[in-house]
Amino acid sequence: MAKIFYVVEKAGDYTQCNFFKTEKEALAYGISEFPDFDMFDEPREDLEDDAWFHGDKLEFKKGILFSFEEGSAYVEAYDEDEAREYCSDDIMSDGAAIFFDGFTKGMYGYLGNGADGKGRKWDWDGGRFNESKITKTTLKHVKLFEAFVASQKLNEGWNGPIIDVLKNFSIQVSELKKLMTK
Repeated sequence: MAKIFYVVEKAGDYTQCNFFKTEKEALAYGISEFPDFDMFDEPREDLEDDAWFHGDKLEFKKGILFSFEEGSAYVEAYDEDEAREYCSDDIMSDGAAIFFDGFTKGMYGYLGNGADGKGRKWDWDGGRFNESKITKTTLKHVKLFEAFVASQKLNEGWNGPIIDVLKNFSIQVSELKKLMTK
C-alpha cells in the first residue's frame, strides 16, 4: 500500500491540493504558505487571506480522488471504477473532482474556475469526465534520429532522398517533443 502526504488550501472560490512523498516535504510546503501550519491538526484558518490549510496523509492501493462538494474538500483512496461511479452519482452534480492513478513528483490538483493539475488521469466538472491528454509515459521512448540510425544501421544501402525525409521527420518530432514538455 502506498502512502502520500498532502496539503489542502481552500479559499473563497477555489481549493487546491498539493501531494508529497514525505511528511517533511508537506510540512515545509505548508509552512511556506501559512507560518502557523502544522500537519495533522484541524484545518487552520489564515484570516489575512481568508483561506484555510490542512495537512494529512493517505494510504491507497489504486488511486486518489480529490473532490470538492457542498463547500468541503476531500482527498480519498479510490480505484478508478469506484471514483467514476461516485462522481457520476447525483451527490457530485454540484461538485468537481480530479482522479490520480498514482503519485508523481510535483503532483497537484486545482478545483476552482475549472479543474487543473499535474499528474491527473481525468477530472469531473459536475457534468462530464474530461480525460487528461498527457500521461506519465508520453514520449518516453523517443530516440534521437542519429541514435536510431546508428543502432539500426538503416543508412546502409539507402539512398539520399530517404535519409533526407527521415531527418526532416526527426526534426519535426523533436520540435513536437519540446512543445509538449513545456
